[in-house]
Amino acid sequence: MTTGTKLITSEETDTLRQLIGCTLRSYGTTNLLNGTRTAIGEAFIEASDGILVSLRSELHSYAINGVTDDFATVSIEPGDESLVDVAARKGSLFYDFSNSVITNLGIIRVEFIRDEASKATQSCVIDLGLMVETEIGRIAIFNGSIWVNEFDFEVLRGATALGEPEAFESELADAWETRTTVIQLGD
Repeated sequence: MTTGTKLITSEETDTLRQLIGCTLRSYGTTNLLNGTRTAIGEAFIEASDGILVSLRSELHSYAINGVTDDFATVSIEPGDESLVDVAARKGSLFYDFSNSVITNLGIIRVEFIRDEASKATQSCVIDLGLMVETEIGRIAIFNGSIWVNEFDFEVLRGATALGEPEAFESELADAWETRTTVIQLGD
C-alpha cells in the first residue's frame, strides 16, 4: 500500500526532455556549500541551443507512513542564463563531461517501504533528483538526504552505482527498506 507520493509532473518531464540530444555545456549552482559539491536549494544544467534547466529542492510537510515531517522534494523549470553567470563568479560551475551529447535523462525515484510487525507493509515514493547521461559518463543531481534541501552532485564513470540517500533507520519491529530506481525519459 503506497501512502504518499511526490513525483515530478509531466510538464516538468517535458522541460527535461529538451536536454536530450543537446551538448552538455556545464552544470552547477549559485549556492554551493563551502568545500563540497553540494548545492543549497537550487542547481541547473546548461546545454547547447540556449537550453537551461533549473532544479529546485524544497522542504514540504508530508505524512509518510504515520510520520509527519518536512521532506525534500524536487521541482523542475526552465532556467535563466543569470544562474550560469553567478555560478561562474562564485566558482560553482562544473564541466564534467562537457562537450558531450546528453543521450538520456532519468528521474531518480526512491521508494521507502515500512514493514511494521503488527501492520501491513506501507510505502511512499519520492522523486529526489535527476540523472544526466552523456556519451562518456553520468552526472547525478539529487537530494542526498530526504530531510534537507541540498542537492549532491555525483559524477559517475563506467558502471559506478548511485549511492542510496540518507533515509529512515530500521528499528526492532519497524523495518525500513529503501529502493532507488532511475526512470529513463528517453526512448
